[in-house]
Amino acid sequence: MSSPDDLDWLAHRYLLDELSADEAASFEERLGTDEEAAAALSRSVRLMAAVSSVLHGATRVEPAPATPVRRQKILAGLTAIAATIALVCGLSVSQALKPVAASGDAAELVSIWRESAGEMPVESDLPTDEDEVQAATDDVPDWLMAAVALDVPETDDEILEN
Repeated sequence: MSSPDDLDWLAHRYLLDELSADEAASFEERLGTDEEAAAALSRSVRLMAAVSSVLHGATRVEPAPATPVRRQKILAGLTAIAATIALVCGLSVSQALKPVAASGDAAELVSIWRESAGEMPVESDLPTDEDEVQAATDDVPDWLMAAVALDVPETDDEILEN
């Protein structure tokens, strides 16, 4: 007796008309007496119907056409995203451009400069005398001292006046 897999394969070949005339006649005789052979042919028919429906019955889903209202919603969303990005970038830049030592305090400048160079200042190291401040600032670049000495406007009104 054949195994179920062999019987399914035989039924599938019969359905596809791949059997010789003698093999097909033998399988048809078997179908009249063997319920397993009939069940195998039934499974093959259902399998072929399922494959056929997938291959020929599948419909392609198309996206909805863009209507004017939908376009406006998309455009509004993109505009909101762009405005948010611009706002975040603008705030980041304005924070980065704030002067560190706007008061012109040379001791604070020296302390910040030393920290950036890797030296950790100690409170007693901060110069107190004008001569000590001048000596301590000798290693600070001229461009940094010029930037600190600038009269930086405190408000937007002062910026607009200039």
